[in-house]
Parts: sequence; C-alpha cells; structure tokens
Amino acid sequence: MTLIETLPAAPKSEPAAMRSVRAAAHERLRATGLPTKKTEDWRFTNVAGLVGADLTPGASTLRFELPAGVTRESAAADALPGAGPFADLNAALAEETVVLRAEGAVSAPLELTYAGAEHASYPRVRLELARGADLTLVERYDGTSALTDGVVELVLGEGARLRHVRLQRDGGKLVGLVAVRQERDSHYGAHVLTVGGELQRLDLRVTLAGKGAECDLRGFYAARGTELVDHHVRVDHLAEHGTSHQRFRGIADDKGTAVFDSQAIVHRTGGHAEAHQENRNLLLGPGAAVHTKPHLEIDHDEVVASHGATVGALDADSLFYLRSRGIPEAVARGILIHAFAHEPLTGLPEAVRAEVDAELLRVLPESEALRGLAEELQ
Repeated sequence: MTLIETLPAAPKSEPAAMRSVRAAAHERLRATGLPTKKTEDWRFTNVAGLVGADLTPGASTLRFELPAGVTRESAAADALPGAGPFADLNAALAEETVVLRAEGAVSAPLELTYAGAEHASYPRVRLELARGADLTLVERYDGTSALTDGVVELVLGEGARLRHVRLQRDGGKLVGLVAVRQERDSHYGAHVLTVGGELQRLDLRVTLAGKGAECDLRGFYAARGTELVDHHVRVDHLAEHGTSHQRFRGIADDKGTAVFDSQAIVHRTGGHAEAHQENRNLLLGPGAAVHTKPHLEIDHDEVVASHGATVGALDADSLFYLRSRGIPEAVARGILIHAFAHEPLTGLPEAVRAEVDAELLRVLPESEALRGLAEELQ
C-alpha cells in the first residue's frame, strides 16, 4: 500500500501527549495528501516513486546513549504548524517522541544514530536546552533506508548554546525536518554534511524568537551518479537584534541533482536584524544539475542583509596556476575541490572533524590523487 494508505482510519491515541498533534496531522494529510510535481516546494524533487511505494511502517532505528547532563523526560510534542507533508506523516505514524533535556555545560557530545531499514521508519526527537545550557549534538544517518522520515525539534532556552552536526550518508531515501526555536541571546550553530543517497531531503527551519538570538548555518552536499540532494532552509527573525548566517556549498557530478532553497524572513517585529545567505556550487558533470534560490523577505527598515548564489565549473585560472607549478592535473583538481568543500565546514567540533574529513575523502572526485600525494610526502 502507498504511504497515505498506511495511515490508520483514525489517528492513534497513544501516547497521550501526541493526540492533538496526530489528529491535526492526520486531518491535513487526508485533505491535501503528499507532494506532487505541482507542489511548489517539491517541484525539483520528484517523490512520485516514494509516495506510491509499498512501505509498511516499522520500528524507529534511532539509537543513543545519554552523556552526563542530559536526561530523558516524559513524552511531549509541539504541533509544528506548516512543517510540511512528510513532517505530518511522521507525526501521524511515529511510535513516540523521544524527549531529552540538557542542563548546564555538557562536556561529552550527545550522539544520535539512525540505521537504515527495509521498512519505513518515523523517528521523532525533541531536545530542550535549559537556560544557559551548552551542548554538542551529533546526528548520524547510516545504512540504506527504504524510507527514514525523521523530525527533530530543538528548543534553546535563554542564553543556551548548541553546536549541531548532522551527517547524512544514508544510501537510500531520507526525508527530514529540523525545527529550531531560539530564545533570548541563544546561539545555534549547525554543520550539515550530505554525501550520498538515492534521495536526501532536509528542511531546516530556525525561528529566532528571542531578542539577540543568533544562528550560523553551514553545510556541504554532494550529488553523484543519479543521486538527488535537496536542502530547504528557512530562518524567521521574529525578535529584534537577531543575527543569521547561511553558508552552503555543493557539488553535482555525473547525473546528480542538487537543490538548494533558502529563505531569510525579517518580520515586522524583527527590527535591527542581520541576515546573510550564501550558496556556491560546482557543476562537474555534463549531465549534472543544480537548482538554487536564496531569497530575502524584509518587513522592517532597520536591517542589514545580503544574499547570493553561484553555479560554475572549477576556476580555470586557479587550475592553470597549480599546473604551472608542476602539480599533476588530477592532484590540482583534487586540491581545488577539497578546498571548496571544506570552507563551509570550518569550526566543526573536534569530536567529528576527522570523521568529516574521512567522508570527504570517500566521496569527492580526485580523492585518490590526494591520497597518493599524501603517501609520497610521508
């Protein structure tokens, strides 16, 4: 049966905290269904095969251990209005919401691991940071999923700081929502690495709800073969003196397709805001495609903002310069590609830096040439 047909005739009643959320999601799905080619936010990402797939819901593949300073709380959920059809599907079919709470300065990272499964999996996590809390969160999506449709809610209390690393390397189909709400003077720093996968779609939504809140969103994605990677990022400036930075880069090779849609919205209540967007892409294969659209919506006079996007090949002058210094072409290309990929990943937590470097060496073109150079220099 199709994904819509996996919905029960009536919303599940348990757990109790999910009842209203399930009911609202159930109603929206019955009324509007899942995305089609005519759905604006999905027009470059064809999910017809996924929507019509025969996928039975199964147990969540989420695994985690809690470091000192993080506790598991009783179930709770937010409605996440307007979060999208797959977030609604998650709300309707998730077995539970895993609710975690961080207090104080947590020295060890909180690590969440999702393994691929042959069934449809609907993990749902809510992480709350108390006032002044400080935490590093690492999410890993591994294996090959028939479908992992995940929702992560992050709530940052006043003055809280969260460093969030999300490693998307599932070889199958991954659709995810990360919804962030920030209170006064909180800081959210995200690093998203998307490498591989038949279909990878991430919606990252940040709400700067408190005065002086700031977010720094960085990411790198690579689409190879016939892979499709899609990132939709939205930041809402609701309070004064909010600051947001979006820095994403991507590579499309072979017949891969990359989609990047970015919004920064400064509401009437969000004056004296600073909002910046940057998206750069390398197109390395004649059959590859990139669709990028950063845009700003500003409803206040006191704003500093910028946005821009580029799609192009490797810089010919830079390549010529390296070749003129006696560097072989494959090594020169590898140096330029890896430098391009690493730039938005600066500032990674030490706990995952080596892991990210290894992933880039695994997936980027001309990595073998760089390995050979490293061996010669040793």
